[in-house]
Amino acid sequence: MDAKQVAHVCERIISFFPRIHHETDPFRVLISTIISHNDIHLAQMRKLAELCREKGIRDQVVLVAGGTQVNREMAAETGLDATFGRGTKGIHVVNAIVKTLTQRGVV
Repeated sequence: MDAKQVAHVCERIISFFPRIHHETDPFRVLISTIISHNDIHLAQMRKLAELCREKGIRDQVVLVAGGTQVNREMAAETGLDATFGRGTKGIHVVNAIVKTLTQRGVV
């Protein structure tokens, strides 16, 4: 699969998210970004945040991404709440979710 095909598949998956949110009402979304050539992971992370804003649900979800080519600085760059790379433990992710929910006054 070339980069264009990967981008198309990712775009289709991400485009379903707002509908899934409407049907299931999740408060957090965790995505794994293992495909990273041509920075497709960054583009898709940005797209997810943009779609959530467009659909008016961005403040209702905590968006977290992780992967081998992801680092913590990418959250600000992509519009996600938290990003994690190698060496991350589950407790780090949970702490980020709780911190975001606390900042929003949810917990």
